[in-house]
Amino acid sequence: MPLHASSAVFNALRDEWVKTGVTPTDALEQFTDGNRLPLDNLPLSKAHLSDKLLANLVAANQTRLKSLDISDVQGIVGHEFNRILEEKNVHLDNLQSLSMTSFEILRAPMVVVPPRKNGVYCMQMGGSCNTLPILSEEDLVGSSIDINIDHYMDTSDIDDNVAATKLAFI
Repeated sequence: MPLHASSAVFNALRDEWVKTGVTPTDALEQFTDGNRLPLDNLPLSKAHLSDKLLANLVAANQTRLKSLDISDVQGIVGHEFNRILEEKNVHLDNLQSLSMTSFEILRAPMVVVPPRKNGVYCMQMGGSCNTLPILSEEDLVGSSIDINIDHYMDTSDIDDNVAATKLAFI
């Protein structure tokens, strides 16, 4: 099917799930064949998807995908999504726009690590205290990434002086 016709069918499905709240996952599975039903935009906002279905949709259209919108998507954990994309060696070279409200797909897989000492502060001046650097929203200002994390943070019980100080936990 030509790209414009395939996109029209996909958009009709999308309009239906936005209106009803029910995602037609069986119909979306058909779009995992990127040769038969190609897409260059995947507007999946407000869909209920599994990691596997999302990964297969992205992988099937990786060479032409320009836009991916997974804002307000339900059901995504991220680990399975990343595993499938890595197995299929997916590279989104043409992706120009990525919209998301959750950072689940950006998480590194869980690995077994030794237990940490909870509640121990590291205030060593000039030392790293064996920690990784922490980027704040201010650190990302001016970058090509536009991230607004205000709604994820609850600072109601944090004193202003403490909030302004960066502490590293061991």
